[in-house]
Amino acid sequence: MLFQPKWKSKKESKRRAAVRRCKDQAVLRDLALHDRSDLVRADAIHRLTDPETLLQIALHDESFFFRTSAAYRLKDREALIYAAANGDYYSYTYGSQDTAAIALEHLTDQDALIRVTREAKDSRTRKQAASRISDLTVLGEIALTSTDTFLRELAVDRLSDQKLLARIVLEDQERFVRNAALARITDQHLLARLLTQSEVLIDREVAIKRVTDQSVLVQIAQHGKNEDERELAIQRLNDKGVLRAIATNEGLSLRERWTAANRLNETDILAKLEQYAERTLNGHKLVTTRHVEWQEHEEFCLVCGKTGGQTDDSESTRHYGCNFRMEPCLRTLG
Repeated sequence: MLFQPKWKSKKESKRRAAVRRCKDQAVLRDLALHDRSDLVRADAIHRLTDPETLLQIALHDESFFFRTSAAYRLKDREALIYAAANGDYYSYTYGSQDTAAIALEHLTDQDALIRVTREAKDSRTRKQAASRISDLTVLGEIALTSTDTFLRELAVDRLSDQKLLARIVLEDQERFVRNAALARITDQHLLARLLTQSEVLIDREVAIKRVTDQSVLVQIAQHGKNEDERELAIQRLNDKGVLRAIATNEGLSLRERWTAANRLNETDILAKLEQYAERTLNGHKLVTTRHVEWQEHEEFCLVCGKTGGQTDDSESTRHYGCNFRMEPCLRTLG
């Protein structure tokens, strides 16, 4: 052929030279998709502006280099949203960002970020998009309705609406999402209400640690569901009268009384309680806190606060916690 276009030349150098002067998007598309030379393809992609072709390469090309090169060339908003929603976020082979991450970097408006958060196939893309959303109403919707548990947790970490956080504590099925919401609740009345709803699947210890209202702590110390809860509340009490009443109440467990006595730091009460403890060669001062015939036995060290025990059934014995006969009491050693 006498007048064959230079971009059809058999010589790579001539095709590259032709590409550098070419403005015809159809020609550039053909070369970017089909040329046998990677260098020609790279040159063609660098001059492409057609969003459809760039999107095709960014999402489907086997070459990481060509995918990312095309992604960086995308300017069309809809194409960027589609690339972010449907591309891979990261290439472990190359240890670098892939199409979705590059497209997401070019999106700045909130509506686009919201769409990517809702539509992206890659959880990392969804999380990155959500982290840039500032609309608290949208974040609240994500926290309540997203099927991605990690995305719900991320949204919760950005919320401050106390009633909404309480609703998440009451309704979410994942413990770590509930705990994330609990960790952001400061309203003492809400915390007290959550703690009194015994059917709620919350981490009650996390909730108690958020309580600062002394009247609520007194109620938990006196009427908590179990010894662990009551002890945790006692550790946060400041009222010496209440603490003294607990420390001297022989109807309570020795563990609760000892915790209260330690808060008071009154040597006469501490000395009186120590007489109940069984001393071990490892320095522990043990009291039995639970003993159900032969089926369960639990001990607590008054010095280091560790707990250990065993449960038995007809076939086996399970040991848990500290082995007081093998592990030394670190506070005594110190």
